[in-house]
Amino acid sequence: MKESRGFTLIELLVVIAIIAILAAILFPVFAQARGKARQTTCISNLKQIGLGIAQYVQDYDEMYPYDHYAPSPTFDVNWFGAIYPYVKNGNLWGSNVSASGVGGINTCPDQLDRTQSTYAIHQYLAPDGTAYWANGATLYQPATLAQISRSADLIQVVEVGNNDATWG
Repeated sequence: MKESRGFTLIELLVVIAIIAILAAILFPVFAQARGKARQTTCISNLKQIGLGIAQYVQDYDEMYPYDHYAPSPTFDVNWFGAIYPYVKNGNLWGSNVSASGVGGINTCPDQLDRTQSTYAIHQYLAPDGTAYWANGATLYQPATLAQISRSADLIQVVEVGNNDATWG
């Protein structure tokens, strides 16, 4: 009869040490891969937002959306709401037509505060429009494609992080 022999304590400790070393080597690699995946998601979000803006511009006589258009307290649209029909992504403010600028493609996975917007539109392309708080005056007009001489050198939308502003 053969005698059954189990692992010794030293053999077990060696196996555990090898597993710990492998884990220590692999965890930073996994974290780096997760960071790259988040970065890719942000780039994809910016691309989708850019395509939504391009579709909006084509449908509205080559004019960019307003950053904020509020002719009355009950009708308040920001640029997220203007491109929402083209991207169909992100959260809406209740029954209001304006998108909140958070959720879906409007929020980067690395955004610390999910109640704030991640992206902002170029203020000179898409300025504030008609505002009821300015007695219904139109503050500025959005840019048109004809006014942009070198569009490839222009940044339309940028990641702004946690400053709670969708303009700038």
